[in-house]
Amino acid sequence: MTTHKLVQSTLFAASLAALTLLSGCVIHIGQESLDAEITLEEERTLSINKIDAFDIDAGAGFLKVYGKDNLNEIKASAEIITTEELDYTFTLVKHGNTAKLIAKNNTSSGLSWGKSPRINVTVQVPKELLVNIEDGSGDIIVADFNNGLSLDDSSGSITVRNIIGNVDIEDRSGDIEIIAVEGSLRVDDSSGDIDIKGTKGNVVIDDSSGGLYIDKTLGNINIEDNSGDIEIFDTKGTIRIDDGSGDINVEGAYSLNIIDDGSGATFIKNVTKLTNNNNNNNK
Repeated sequence: MTTHKLVQSTLFAASLAALTLLSGCVIHIGQESLDAEITLEEERTLSINKIDAFDIDAGAGFLKVYGKDNLNEIKASAEIITTEELDYTFTLVKHGNTAKLIAKNNTSSGLSWGKSPRINVTVQVPKELLVNIEDGSGDIIVADFNNGLSLDDSSGSITVRNIIGNVDIEDRSGDIEIIAVEGSLRVDDSSGDIDIKGTKGNVVIDDSSGGLYIDKTLGNINIEDNSGDIEIFDTKGTIRIDDGSGDINVEGAYSLNIIDDGSGATFIKNVTKLTNNNNNNNK
């Protein structure tokens, strides 16, 4: 083979290898068509006749859900930030005895450096409905309901307040604030601080990382915590703590049982009955 043909063959092989590597990876450079540059406003309403539950399936964007007295319908309004394709879903329909709201963009911005598609949703709901929420990303506020709440969230801060009934929260990341729950409370959290005030039922927390603050509760408290400080003040029930790392500060409780306090200092004050199975770093 001549030198000229050898060079051509080498260049062809290098080009083929490069194309093979790129075939599995699409790189978007300046694709304005994928930028969320279009803003729309839409509303949906649905009568609650023979409806006793409300399900929400939301993607990216903030979500605000408020319970209201003397309301005979669900009212949902949305600010839709989307792409030129207008590829989104915003529906409110009835399935049996359940109303279901879907608010999702179906178009992804890929690797474009523009704005991400999202739908910001505000909902007014009769407060007697049971509320179930599955959310992707963005801050959430849920307030003023009389029939409990179930919430599964991927990311973004969560605020829950004034709920009568049981509350169940699954959260991957983001801070959580819970105020005034008249029922049992369960929180399964991966990361982010948790702030709980004024609950009347039992509290169960399974927390991977982030600080935990609990104040003015009536029920028993059961905590499984991996890392982060724990502060508990003024509870009328019994407290059980199994902790990996971080300080523990308890002031004002009927009973405290520390299964394991791992690493970190422990501060205890005004506890009637104390059981400490670990006896590590107590002060």
